[in-house]
Amino acid sequence: MAREIGRRHRGGSSRGVAVRRADLPAIAGYGPAGMSACQVLLNGGEGHVPAGLLVPVAPVFSALLAAAFLGERLTAAKLLGSALIATGGGLGCSGAATHR
Repeated sequence: MAREIGRRHRGGSSRGVAVRRADLPAIAGYGPAGMSACQVLLNGGEGHVPAGLLVPVAPVFSALLAAAFLGERLTAAKLLGSALIATGGGLGCSGAATHR
């Protein structure tokens, strides 16, 4: 039996993905494995670049990768938000945003 997991869109229609019961153990396993890999890679990366820069710019890279590989539209609001995030991360790493 398939279940539909989706989000609501304008007009009340939903778009989703059919999930088979047999797929649930794999889905449950990928969650912890993905989070573990994320933490290991993040901690490894923090040894090579300023730690304050990795986390703030992650949404910027997510938006760029979504545009490149998934066809996501980069609107003016998304570009402005990405620029603000990158600027804030840069200021945080430069020490300009700290009080002395």
